[in-house]
Amino acid sequence: MYCERLVVLSGGRVVAGGTPDEVLTEELIADVYRVRSVVTRPDPGGRPHVRFLGTAGPPHSPSPGSGVSASMKELTENTARPGPAGP
Repeated sequence: MYCERLVVLSGGRVVAGGTPDEVLTEELIADVYRVRSVVTRPDPGGRPHVRFLGTAGPPHSPSPGSGVSASMKELTENTARPGPAGP
């Protein structure tokens, strides 16, 4: 299963959103999930592959200014799609 866009949550807050190439970085994964990882793209232009290398500590909420926080308004504007019509 694959996605065109994804959102990462931490502590109930959106910390990143965008395409998998934009969001799935070793830095973000370490900061949000406290695990070491390697992100590779085996095929040019292909999907990113995340390989977990081990834990780095307990999960936490990134602090403002840590480089992984994102504006909810910006994410909503960039990811909002019309839903199915209601009854």
